Amino acid sequence: MFISRGGSRGEALPQARWPGTESIKFCKPLANGEYHPVDMAFTIDSLDHLVLTVANIGVTVDFYTEVLGMELVTVGNRKALAFGEQAIKLQQRGHEIKPGALHPTCGAGDLCFLTSTPLEEVIRHLNEQKVHVEEGPVERHGAMGKMRSIYVRDPDKNLVEISSY
Repeated sequence: MFISRGGSRGEALPQARWPGTESIKFCKPLANGEYHPVDMAFTIDSLDHLVLTVANIGVTVDFYTEVLGMELVTVGNRKALAFGEQAIKLQQRGHEIKPGALHPTCGAGDLCFLTSTPLEEVIRHLNEQKVHVEEGPVERHGAMGKMRSIYVRDPDKNLVEISSY
């Protein structure tokens, strides 16, 4: 599926709620290279969970609960990290749940979490926890516009962005 400004030919863009992109419509390519708007049969409302493949579930749980304040949830023998209305489900490398990612691997994640806490307080907490801030605070552009972000790595070297609008 392609997205094009106003249904015209040209650069295909990802759908986003970025300033100035209100005219972007879902489009499908036609045989002649033009694009035709598509009426969607459904909409995606939010993210429920994502799955991280990790080398050591216990170490990962410690990082996300102690450093980032998430809540450990255990259902059966499966561990997840809950925050807000979302969760990160964990799977041990070599024991992946089916169906799953085609090439599950540790360290391939690039996650962005939002906080209402001032980033200076987040940095102070991370320093107390001996977690290295790799970059930031820097200005970035998120799903809702301009935000400030800092970057750290979790135990599997996934990139963890902590941002504030």
